[in-house]
Amino acid sequence: MGRAKPGKAKDAGSIPALAPTFDSQLEADRANYLFGLQLGGNIVRYVHHPFSVEIGPGRWYTPDFLVEWIDGSITIEEIKGSLKQKNARDSETRFLAAAGKLPMFQWQLLTRVKRIWIAKRSL
Repeated sequence: MGRAKPGKAKDAGSIPALAPTFDSQLEADRANYLFGLQLGGNIVRYVHHPFSVEIGPGRWYTPDFLVEWIDGSITIEEIKGSLKQKNARDSETRFLAAAGKLPMFQWQLLTRVKRIWIAKRSL
């Protein structure tokens, strides 16, 4: 199992739109979507940048979100605008390496097409 360290976690204690600390507008949109799921009772909580995991000597990966569902399961989410972007292959490689280090979680690589969130990769 890989080493993990706490990330700069931002729990769902505040309205995401009032805390613009996201890496992209797409991440902010996902946080707003998750906030709606939490208000609706579909998830217990979500955390932005919950932890970092070492995926190689001196190489760390920080997922975008940890989502705790009402059934007790936990999903780790990575949000990507397009898997055709020039750094997309590296992002997917780091995502897969981290998932291999922490297999106790469900992992999803997500993108959004129009207004629908789509899992490009689920582990």
